[in-house]
Amino acid sequence: MDLRWPVYALAVRVGREMLAGTVEVQFERPYLAYDEVNLSYGNLPVVAPAGHRHPCGAAGVPVAAGMGAVRAVIRTDVLNLASAAVAVRSGFVHVKRTLDGGDVLDWFARDLTD
Repeated sequence: MDLRWPVYALAVRVGREMLAGTVEVQFERPYLAYDEVNLSYGNLPVVAPAGHRHPCGAAGVPVAAGMGAVRAVIRTDVLNLASAAVAVRSGFVHVKRTLDGGDVLDWFARDLTD
């Protein structure tokens, strides 16, 4: 029996009080295989000086791996270089570029079986 929900929303904290951002671990997306997840995240720039943001995108990796996902995907708008940089700093590798509706998306992937 599969007990996974399609989406898990997580708060990412720095210390006990300060919220650094959020991350969603999204299973069952039509563009992914069954054992893949999409990670969606938002960093709050007020928690640290520029260039020292907490990598919220990486926070979903252990959750996804612990739930049996073998690969995580982060999709970013082609013009969102900051989000792409977060993916790369979090160990993701650019794998392709797609057109989704009117949006051009860069796909970054990370193997979770290591």
